[in-house]
Amino acid sequence: MSKLFPYLFRNSAAILFVALWTLVILSILSVGIASRVSSEINLAKYLDNRLISFYLAKAAVNQTIIELKNKAEKKNYDTLYELRRKREAILGEGSFELYLTDEEGLINISAPSSSLIEHLPGLDPTLVEAITQSHQKPFLLKEELLLIEGITPEIFSEFKNLITTYSSCQVNINTASGDVLRALGLEDGLVEIILRYRKGEDQLEATEDDGEFKDAASILNDLRKFTILTVEQELQIAELLSKNLLCVNSSNLKLNILTKVHGRPSMRYAIILDRSSGKIKFWQEN
Repeated sequence: MSKLFPYLFRNSAAILFVALWTLVILSILSVGIASRVSSEINLAKYLDNRLISFYLAKAAVNQTIIELKNKAEKKNYDTLYELRRKREAILGEGSFELYLTDEEGLINISAPSSSLIEHLPGLDPTLVEAITQSHQKPFLLKEELLLIEGITPEIFSEFKNLITTYSSCQVNINTASGDVLRALGLEDGLVEIILRYRKGEDQLEATEDDGEFKDAASILNDLRKFTILTVEQELQIAELLSKNLLCVNSSNLKLNILTKVHGRPSMRYAIILDRSSGKIKFWQEN
């Protein structure tokens, strides 16, 4: 009997040792499986949110197309106040918020002549001619200008926020920034007059009392009624109008969209829409 206890003790220890290692291995496996399952669940949630966000963005585009069509039946001009107004909708498990910006408020770098780009900061006549004559036109992305000899990143940075490749080669005087108006060749004093006219009585941009140019042909008369213009200022406006470089409406609009799923921010979208056809020219998500 005395020989039996050591034997049983040794076997019990071995069994306990094996059991402990088995538990350790199972624990490691369970952690690995749990981690993998958790990763797959998170991936599934991410893909689900992304899919919902995509359809929310599509819904935002469709809503905008309908809104623009209804608006076109009432008036044919656009202002910052109307475009920047926040739109939102709740759709099932998600929602979206959006506001619009105007590609016609920028200068189209693919313009057929130099008249629209010759005053862009950083460009000399040689570079203006190189852009105008470039075999790469029409440019798909404004960054393609960096492929033109002589246009360095430093030069490009001087005007990159003033240009687009998605406009009608006219500039909307209702939505163009002061820098864009100056890049059209307008003197500082005239630019300030235009901006004051647009801001309305409260002198705040993009508010309900904004002044508006309703027709390109009436721009000069509207400014004359607002204040006294010099002969030079009138000539500058008249020259742009004679070259058909000014407009009062938006043919290409950028939709800036934030989607939410289950109340939490999800994807952001930048979508450029051709107003007349409803065609999407550009789609970016992040």
